[in-house]
Amino acid sequence: MFQYVQSDVNSYKQDNIYQVTERKIKLSKFTSYYSYDFDNTSNGQLETTVYVRYREGVHLIVLTTHNKEEREKLIPILIQCIENLTFGDAVFNKK
Repeated sequence: MFQYVQSDVNSYKQDNIYQVTERKIKLSKFTSYYSYDFDNTSNGQLETTVYVRYREGVHLIVLTTHNKEEREKLIPILIQCIENLTFGDAVFNKK
């Protein structure tokens, strides 16, 4: 998971219009997760992305806004949404 997250974060860092900051959040449901703020300095788009691991996959949950105060107000709601996530497990019949 770390390699995937690092690759994604580095892709933002390579584009000079993004300010990338690790965001410290506390999740109790997931033991493996990362969170970053990606602030686009050219158009004002602000993203907070949380990468969570579930089984063999990495899932991205993204909060997007154009207002820093709004983002900070929405972070607790984002955390609550992530804590309430459920994943459907598909079962495939192998022939």
